[in-house]
Amino acid sequence: MLDGNEQLKWLLITLAVIPFLIFLYLTAKQILNRCNEISDLRFAKNELVDDFDDKVCYWVMTAVSFCDLLEEKEGANEQTSVDEIIPFLFQKTNFYVNKSIEKFHEFQPAAKVIFKNGSGRSKQINSYRLETVVQILYQVRKRSYNVINRMEPHLSDSAKHTIIFQKSNDSEYNRVMENFLSEIRLAGISIGNVEWSFSQTIIGQSEYATDSTS
Repeated sequence: MLDGNEQLKWLLITLAVIPFLIFLYLTAKQILNRCNEISDLRFAKNELVDDFDDKVCYWVMTAVSFCDLLEEKEGANEQTSVDEIIPFLFQKTNFYVNKSIEKFHEFQPAAKVIFKNGSGRSKQINSYRLETVVQILYQVRKRSYNVINRMEPHLSDSAKHTIIFQKSNDSEYNRVMENFLSEIRLAGISIGNVEWSFSQTIIGQSEYATDSTS
């Protein structure tokens, strides 16, 4: 069939070679994409690890400082301008807790390369350091809520209104944090001593909150 039919011969050769060329193209593309992913992940890992040290740890200490001021304000029992400063301190405390949670949410997709179990020299974040930070954030959230729930009955309606919105916002971030902890456990990161659970008793709902949402 091919004798004297050069066009048919070259057509058959082309048809035989095309699948091989497609295979080479797809293989090369897959390898290139994988290399790009590794490069991007390495960059992201370094950047996010630095964020943990340079941003999250700073935000944690800022939240602790505002929470300490909130507790001092309660202990001083000062009635002058109490409606001005108490909601502000409560807001700022939990604002920095929530900023930290938002950054943890960014960590989530790359948890396996950002965090590591055990100790030892490594660019990665050891799981026990993550445990420490999460535990501090949890205690700060809990302390601030305990203080504000005790003081809220003595505050003005305007102050209570501000607190209600902050609590509602915090509830969204609590769910983000719970999801983050679940996901990194599934990724094999050991954080057995960490909890993040806020009951209705801790969160607290005043009569003002019920009336204003009905």
